[in-house]
Amino acid sequence: MKTVLITGASGGLGLNLVKACLNKGYFVVAQYKSNKKELESINNDNLYLIASDFKEEDSIISLYNELKRNNIKVNILINNAGIENTSELKDKNYQTFVDIYKVNTIAPFTLMKLLASELESVVNISSDNTVNQETLETIEYDISKHGLNVLTKVFAENYPKIHINGILFGWLDTPMNDFPEDIKSKLDFVPMDEAVSTVLSLLDTKESGTIKLVRK
Repeated sequence: MKTVLITGASGGLGLNLVKACLNKGYFVVAQYKSNKKELESINNDNLYLIASDFKEEDSIISLYNELKRNNIKVNILINNAGIENTSELKDKNYQTFVDIYKVNTIAPFTLMKLLASELESVVNISSDNTVNQETLETIEYDISKHGLNVLTKVFAENYPKIHINGILFGWLDTPMNDFPEDIKSKLDFVPMDEAVSTVLSLLDTKESGTIKLVRK
């Protein structure tokens, strides 16, 4: 049985991936920051929950050490965790950039580096904001996801035995995009089942260094 580590697993795409991977027969390690209510409601012996705050390097190292203590070898890594700060320029500052970059870019880098010796494949969840859709309102997020795209390509080149790919998703109906219903009705969301199936298709692929654009 292969083991998949899914970050940002407490809701949205991450939670749906947890359920799908369990149904596919994987042993799933689900990382969350603080909210584990939905994860705890899943009754499956092949689910292991682990808390980690990706804004803190020590917390990421603790996650890795916990895996080692429990002899959990990670075959597949899905870097799904992400945060954003949609705001006007006056509400952006040094810390908003640093916090988002830590979670969206540095944490995936750290995990890929720490787990490289045991990984078979990696899927990095990025954004179609990086395809000529950058805006001032989401600039921290957009830059961080550009960084994740670069990591995908560079790690694929330097770790040829690992299949490392990325997905640039368009709008997903997740807590991160918790807009009023009148705004949601005007947006073209990628169906969640399509998003999940796209990720699953890359878990056993022989491709590497590809970045797929998935929009509605």
